[in-house]
Amino acid sequence: TKWLVTNQSSELLATESIRFWPTILLVLIYDLGTYITHRSFHVFPTLWKFHRVHHIAKYVDVTASLQFHPLETFSYTLYVVFASLILQPQFSELYLVSVLNCFFSYFVHSDLRMPYKLENLIGYIFMTPGHHQMHHDKDKKIHEHNFAAITTIWDRVFGTFAPAEDKVYYDYGIKDYQ
Repeated sequence: TKWLVTNQSSELLATESIRFWPTILLVLIYDLGTYITHRSFHVFPTLWKFHRVHHIAKYVDVTASLQFHPLETFSYTLYVVFASLILQPQFSELYLVSVLNCFFSYFVHSDLRMPYKLENLIGYIFMTPGHHQMHHDKDKKIHEHNFAAITTIWDRVFGTFAPAEDKVYYDYGIKDYQ
């Protein structure tokens, strides 16, 4: 069965061409959904109880990208399924967006320290580790920023973007919870 699924997926990817502009639009729409979902998990106290599983870590590294409550993972999956039913992307486009989302999840949760100017240059469009590390600070004033997964566009549009800061180390976790 594993061989069949692998080969069918590979053949499907090989026969479909990825349309550039529809894929860019798909990335932006999925990123908007991630932004809305993620921000909702911060704004609504009932949802925060589930999302704090992700924020409880004292260190932000790539393992934090895997630390989610199953209900939260289900809500993101539900959005992708719903959006896919409406948008009807090609399999190859959906696959590419999924890989991109996974890459950025690992990337922004990495313990990578980038040069300040480079981080903010990349940050004009894409989320970086420095942007997302502040999001994991214990101080609510600091962590209520940078909700999107791939781009900084939606945080800029909705006024929640904060630039990465030079040589700042954050106090990760949740106040009164460790």
